[in-house]
Amino acid sequence: MTQGVLRERLEAHEKTLIKIPDYLTDAEASTLPCAGVTAWSALTDFSLDKLKPGSTILLQGTGGVSLFCLQFAKALQLKVIITSSSDAKLKRAKDLGADAGINYRTNAKWGKEAYKLSNGGVDVVVDVGGAGTLTHALDAVRVGGRIMMVGNLAGRSGEIKRLDRIFYKAVRIYGVVVGHRQGFEEMLKVMSTAKIRPIVDKVFRYKNARKAFDYMAEGKNRFGKIVINVGAVEAITSRL
Repeated sequence: MTQGVLRERLEAHEKTLIKIPDYLTDAEASTLPCAGVTAWSALTDFSLDKLKPGSTILLQGTGGVSLFCLQFAKALQLKVIITSSSDAKLKRAKDLGADAGINYRTNAKWGKEAYKLSNGGVDVVVDVGGAGTLTHALDAVRVGGRIMMVGNLAGRSGEIKRLDRIFYKAVRIYGVVVGHRQGFEEMLKVMSTAKIRPIVDKVFRYKNARKAFDYMAEGKNRFGKIVINVGAVEAITSRL
């Protein structure tokens, strides 16, 4: 499938497919292989020092990976601090179970605020920003904590202040590139038990695929995943 999956028909080997829980719609299921598995890997894919109930994580923004992390974290009994530039989005995140929210527009030192809220630093930062947010991630993480790098939405290069904190705080930084089949299957078991439903922001018709990409690029009002439906549009959310 080197040409991607934005198509009406494709051929795939049965070993590349996985059974999705019956309670999910096709649109919801379509969000799982990338954002869902990436979020699951960021929280669980460690050989040592696994997160325990009561551990605290810091999430950045309300995109697909961060919201999946929020939903999984609550199923795993973790505490969640989440950031956004929108108070309205922070309220929606709290409605989903976030324990605390920080508006990074009105609080420029949001990493240090997360450190205070977690009483000595968060156990894990799921960093989607890259160079533009790593300084704040280092502010927030506890001694011996982890920063899971899953994106670079805030920049691929730039100044990172006090890089020496990586070794002074014994911080471990991991890169996350989606995940593996075993993790996918474990994720689905937790989802089925907790009846977790992916957050789908909008569903676009196949003929309006370009509008979907434009909407993603704008990013202003988005909360969750964007889906392009190549078949009959399901009535699960806004349709354009």
